[in-house]
Amino acid sequence: MIKQPVLAELQYFVSSVSLLYKGVPLKDSAAATALVKCALHLLEDLPSTRDAVFEYFSLVFNGAVKSYLGNVEKNNPDASAEDDTIQEIHEALERLVTNGPPAWSPLISSWSLRLLGEICDKNSRRRPLDIRTSCNLWLGCQAIRCLVGLTALCFSKLEEAEVDNCIAGLLNTFAQYSPYFDWVVARLGGCFPARVIARMLGCGLKRFTGEYDQVDSEVEVLSYLAAANEEHLRRALRDIIEREAAGNKLTVPYLLHLSKNSEVLAQSLAAVFLEHHTDAHLQLFRSQCKFWPANYNITNVVHIVTGLLLKVKKHSIPVLLTLPRLADRYPWCQELLEMLFVELETLVLEKRSCPLLDDATKEPAKELLWRACLSDCALLQQSGVRLILLVSLRSAHFLQQSIAQLLAGSSGELGSGKPHLNALVRLLGGPHGSAELPKIKPSFEIALERMLLNPTRGGENYWVLRNLVEIVKLERDSFNVHLKKTNCVVVLQELLGKLLAIWEMLMNQQKNTLLQRQGTFSFGNAVIKPEIKRIKREDGGTEQIDTGEGTSRSRTSQIATPVTFDQIHMLAKL
Repeated sequence: MIKQPVLAELQYFVSSVSLLYKGVPLKDSAAATALVKCALHLLEDLPSTRDAVFEYFSLVFNGAVKSYLGNVEKNNPDASAEDDTIQEIHEALERLVTNGPPAWSPLISSWSLRLLGEICDKNSRRRPLDIRTSCNLWLGCQAIRCLVGLTALCFSKLEEAEVDNCIAGLLNTFAQYSPYFDWVVARLGGCFPARVIARMLGCGLKRFTGEYDQVDSEVEVLSYLAAANEEHLRRALRDIIEREAAGNKLTVPYLLHLSKNSEVLAQSLAAVFLEHHTDAHLQLFRSQCKFWPANYNITNVVHIVTGLLLKVKKHSIPVLLTLPRLADRYPWCQELLEMLFVELETLVLEKRSCPLLDDATKEPAKELLWRACLSDCALLQQSGVRLILLVSLRSAHFLQQSIAQLLAGSSGELGSGKPHLNALVRLLGGPHGSAELPKIKPSFEIALERMLLNPTRGGENYWVLRNLVEIVKLERDSFNVHLKKTNCVVVLQELLGKLLAIWEMLMNQQKNTLLQRQGTFSFGNAVIKPEIKRIKREDGGTEQIDTGEGTSRSRTSQIATPVTFDQIHMLAKL
């Protein structure tokens, strides 16, 4: 039986709310405060009235939002008259979630999500705003801030078993009120980014048909969440490829469809491809492509992937250099590679920006390009050279830096084909279509300067001289068409001062090496002998040994890398 005080409160609540629904306002703020307190008492003491109480709270929040939007349109920064009432309701519901039974959390979160969806939909504009603008607009309203904060608090109090149900409720509301509810999902999705991202991808894949699907809302929400949770997005993409690829033949078209509309998604998809481009996956996708929608045939997919790689800021260079290694088994890789270079050449000639070309001059992309030029895979080396030459049309310094790097390159482990020398000669010829002759003097200067600064870098110094000798020989024999543009002999004559300094350095190293073999060390004009100690042999005789206790100067004068006559001989040829 209902107690008398509770019954009186119920009668007061029903009569007051009935008047509100009829359009009769409360007398004053004191009456509004009294009604709120009455509703909160009923919420705790009379569970059967919860629906009615929450309906009243919805009325209050709707009124506060209407006042706020009216002030925004009038450019009036004054607080809404309902703000105090909203704050009181918020604090009371917060206490219920924090200190009350656990059952309050899913109940209150469900009500607040539904109310947020209704408010956003009711007050939506014809043209939906992007997520950041929507956040700025809606979170300026105290009523909306309270609802979002209350929902986030409820989420934090949920048991593990209840989380999936709440995420399902969030995404169902999203499906019902999208695109005006996108900002709420993006904001609250940060409470469980991994789960929300994974569930959104899974739900989107189930709905995807390939025929002009609208995924703008999904893309916006996923991009917003991935901005701070890129690793969660990558993990979700990996999982959906591993889990769904065999069963759902539209997995690849769906992921490409999403990535077309978002640079963040494209970047994560490129990273996932680099990690998981196994033969098993590639063979599976090749067998599935005949089931893809007509607008996702192989030709269209190649065009789509080309566009994605051109706009990706990271991972595009590694993906591009992976394609030549796969081209012998998958012909579409070579087709994609050629289309990429055609598009890149167009962008360079039209002087338009391209993130892929910008990334090529940074670490670690440029190291990958230089290693590609040393490869014995002809297509990979050709791709690396072509990309460096395209970038050189925007950055001459990058070409000079690349030539200097390849001058120190070795093909010792790669056979007698000298792939590094082929790449080096091609770079010396400069890019096609350029009216200016390539300026190779700075490249040689960098390489020779490194020799002087690092005299103990024996292996790389050897290859600098060896490669210069080979280049001069090719130029003198008029063997290579690319070297006809340059005059390496004249350039080396202009750098005679540095060559003589290297000659002197090598002669000093050789002199020190010979002195070491004789048991003495040269330091300036002095000759320093190591300390010798005589020890007695078992047969009664004596012998000398070096104790290693000579002066530190004699020790530090030793050269770590032995210098051979070959380097001096090669320098003499120059």
